[in-house]
Amino acid sequence: MKPDPRGYHEYLSPDLTALEIGGHARAALLASRFIAPDHPEWDEVIRFPTKEEFKAWEEADKARAGVKTLKALFNGAGHVSLDLQEGEINLIPWRYRGRGHWEGIRDHEDTVLAEEVSDEALGKAILDALDISRSA
Repeated sequence: MKPDPRGYHEYLSPDLTALEIGGHARAALLASRFIAPDHPEWDEVIRFPTKEEFKAWEEADKARAGVKTLKALFNGAGHVSLDLQEGEINLIPWRYRGRGHWEGIRDHEDTVLAEEVSDEALGKAILDALDISRSA
């Protein structure tokens, strides 16, 4: 998937508090857009990145993390998807499959929070989901 060029793109410190994580998550959710097939940007947003684009992202991520291999980059990593729809925030942890790929966690119930949840509670739920992702 290609990131929304007008979306929320931040590289955050790994030692943020739950309050800070929740604040950034809320800002990202509020900056997101739904792009339907009849939208003028549909073709650009739905386009899969090329191998060269993936490679460039991986190299930039390794440089930012100060590591030389994908194995080192993803060592101990977790991944959580968030979506905001109809007044609810859904948190979905993903299991690392290897080689930079993630997959769903079998028999796992996603966390659903009210949109009005505090930033700190949202951040805590994200941290909990990251723990699930890392241990799956």
